[in-house]
Amino acid sequence: MRDGTPLLIIRGRMGSRDPNVLALAVASAWLAMSMLLHSRLRRYEIAHGSLTPGEFYTPSISGAEGMLGRRALVRKACSPEGTIEVGPERWNARSLRESTIPSGQTVVVRDMDGLCLLVEREPHNNAIEPTRPAPPVR
Repeated sequence: MRDGTPLLIIRGRMGSRDPNVLALAVASAWLAMSMLLHSRLRRYEIAHGSLTPGEFYTPSISGAEGMLGRRALVRKACSPEGTIEVGPERWNARSLRESTIPSGQTVVVRDMDGLCLLVEREPHNNAIEPTRPAPPVR
């Protein structure tokens, strides 16, 4: 019975022609083949020295190590203590070298003293706007 349907049809148990069954079969076969090829390629690259086993792993940096060297915006003047904004977070800060850093200036985090960040003015100071998450799309 030809009614314009493609030649490659997988029939269900009841004899119906369902394109969803065909799509599911093709997607499953593609996924299985890509997983197999990826694992074999990875093993080959590790065995022949083009990759090391942990090459794609990059550890996340958090805590004090993650704060050092980051730029921040002064929200409340540091004279010598004030408030800065590092990304979306507000922190207490203390100026390392200068007696006063006015609000709106850019600073660099150099060290931590407990929960207080020790900062100094950025060498080529340009006031930056804080980064805020985008509002949700409705």
